[in-house]
Amino acid sequence: MTLILLGTSNVLAQKSAGSDQADEERQLFVKMRLPFEYSVSPTYEIVIITQFLLQYTLAIMAGMLNIFIVTLILHIAGQIEIMCQGLLEMLVAKDKPHIATLRDLVIKHQRIIKFADNIENVFCYTALLQFLSNTLVICFLGLLIVTSLDSNEVLIKAIPYYVVVNIEAFILCFTGEYLSSKSRSITQSAYASLWYKLKPAESRILMLLIVKSQKLLTMTAGKFVDLSLESFTSILKASASYVSVLHAMY
Repeated sequence: MTLILLGTSNVLAQKSAGSDQADEERQLFVKMRLPFEYSVSPTYEIVIITQFLLQYTLAIMAGMLNIFIVTLILHIAGQIEIMCQGLLEMLVAKDKPHIATLRDLVIKHQRIIKFADNIENVFCYTALLQFLSNTLVICFLGLLIVTSLDSNEVLIKAIPYYVVVNIEAFILCFTGEYLSSKSRSITQSAYASLWYKLKPAESRILMLLIVKSQKLLTMTAGKFVDLSLESFTSILKASASYVSVLHAMY
């Protein structure tokens, strides 16, 4: 939708320029210097289609990366839900001893922690790059919107990008918040289980699992800051502060 609105704004700008100057005022999706004359047909259409396909491919790649991270987090959340259900029903199962059930739950918990650590190691620096780039993009787009309130053409181009970048930052931070809240449910399920009916040896195993689950699973940006809704608000606050400073210097 952002790319469509961007192309629509260019078409409207060309129509407003008049049919006599249509060839001279033709605009591209991305401003660039080309070693040939591109404002005549069909060269102009070929360049426009190439630019659109390139931007569309980059947008799809960025969206697939975010979706891949979200999918992995949802997989961890599903495994945590299975584990929590096992904690609540560990005394109901009669097919094997309780200590064997607890041992399976501990092994599952260790696998969940290892899988979350692997995701953190792979995507932490990607998240840091997105964290910093989203802050800068939100800042400069906010400045562009503030200084161009009287230009409909600029607003049509800038506002969709501003919304998309905010959504991308929110999704990234929300996944970290969702992972932390789900890992917190392990402790709550252990407390809600019928732990008082376990034998002393079994209770010690459950106690160790509770202690281990006290450390919440998190996603970080470069191992510097945890991704959470608080981090999202800090992005907005920092961007707003930069916009006010740049607007005062503008």
